[in-house]
Amino acid sequence: MAFFFFLCYLKQQGNNTAMKNIKDTINIIREESLVWQKEILPPNIFDSYLQSIRRARRPTFRVNTLKASKQEIVTTLRRIGISVSEFSPIPGCFIANQATDKELLKLEIVQTGKMYLQSISSQMPPLILGAQPGETILDIAAAPGSKTSQICAFMQNQGHVDAVEPDFIRAQRLEHNLKLLGVTIAEVHQTRGELFCHEIENKYDRVLADVPCSGEGRFCVYDKSSYAAYRADDVTKFHKIQTKLLKAAVKAAKPGGTILYSTCTLNRFENEEVLQEALSGFDCKIVPLPKNLTTLPEVLTPLSSTPNYPDLRKDTVNAVRIVPSARIEGFFLAKIIKGNA
Repeated sequence: MAFFFFLCYLKQQGNNTAMKNIKDTINIIREESLVWQKEILPPNIFDSYLQSIRRARRPTFRVNTLKASKQEIVTTLRRIGISVSEFSPIPGCFIANQATDKELLKLEIVQTGKMYLQSISSQMPPLILGAQPGETILDIAAAPGSKTSQICAFMQNQGHVDAVEPDFIRAQRLEHNLKLLGVTIAEVHQTRGELFCHEIENKYDRVLADVPCSGEGRFCVYDKSSYAAYRADDVTKFHKIQTKLLKAAVKAAKPGGTILYSTCTLNRFENEEVLQEALSGFDCKIVPLPKNLTTLPEVLTPLSSTPNYPDLRKDTVNAVRIVPSARIEGFFLAKIIKGNA
């Protein structure tokens, strides 16, 4: 039923956004980049997916509550003629109706870290993770710091966050962004996540494993960087990296702690299959996500609830796959609770 409304939503948006035809879209993105999506998406949903990636999405952002209030940001934007719409499932999340990313990046409230451009899907993992003031948190693949800084904002800069990033340049960018956004409780570690956690066990209240992925949920024909580097063969490489990181994340979490696994891709090998392999040696369970997120029209019926994938662990029915739309990038989210044993 949710996807009926999704299809209606796409139809409604179609007349308002510049588009290329579907044949052109397939030629631009390349058919090899669509193989895994076609496998898991029903034909009508796959067609909707193709429609979504030939639309330029409007900019989205969040209010950085470490430096500003929602009222201050909305008032400032309205004063300069930029109208916004609030995305109510996520506190402080907005869609800009009449501005481009480039125009927003020039604003003083962005350059001083009061407002941060971030996709709607990217804002979901920190919200679902549920970090509280005073807790100890691990972000095992943190750069460029979008989610790390959002976690610290939810924590009101009280507690401690270890932010891990293996690449030197990306780690520098992570540190820069955290400083710009007023984060004072995060410590950056330039190393691989699984190496950082090698001797760590049962330490963190919550762990975010927003892992590197092939990025199928980010495709947009108007953004060449979103699809140009994609290779279907890389899915296997990412699966191995993701499995290592999720195993390390679960090991590092305290008994009873929360692990949030997420990717911005759609195929099952980087999502359900990672959960299947990484969690097999642990006492843990995948639990339901907040209803206001699971009932979004872009949420696809879980693969484990269909007869096509009988071998998937049953609790993956609680994971959420978001199919891209005119407002939201594609994403996958799974909330895991580590057992007390």
